[in-house]
Amino acid sequence: MHDTASRNLTSSKPFTAQSRIFSLNSLLLSSQVQKSSAVVAGAKRHRKSYPLDYTASVIRIYDELKGQPDESFLKTLTTIFHRDEADVGAALLLAQTQARKGSLLLASGTLEKLFHALKDSPDVKFAPGLVSLAVSLFVKAGKEEKATALLLDAKMYWTKKGLLVEDIPTLS
Repeated sequence: MHDTASRNLTSSKPFTAQSRIFSLNSLLLSSQVQKSSAVVAGAKRHRKSYPLDYTASVIRIYDELKGQPDESFLKTLTTIFHRDEADVGAALLLAQTQARKGSLLLASGTLEKLFHALKDSPDVKFAPGLVSLAVSLFVKAGKEEKATALLLDAKMYWTKKGLLVEDIPTLS
């Protein structure tokens, strides 16, 4: 009886929270053993399963950037983002790097491209944390109209969807 229960447990699929952690661990291990193609494929699978979790994108980007000299870091990060402008992790890393270098207009432009690329993924596009970050950056970059428009679009989307703030999907 114990053997059957043990086999059933080890062959069962993990709960969602466990599955997310196992997926990320697998990406980290693939990165450490330098299996870049496994990291890219795993990050795509992870993003499909967990669209609001940007961790896999960051691991994939780290895998591509490790060993890069500082001079080419921003250029390579920009290239990575332009390969897939719907990659929230890449967009956030690029916008953060641009903002740290004092280029608030470039950083806000990066987020604008991200929002355009996410037009078919409104749950991701209007995620409260992402909207909040973008609004703050748009205001600092002197793009108050874009900030207001984004807030109104997000409000309309979540109102139409009939969800309250506490019902909006988040990571566990």
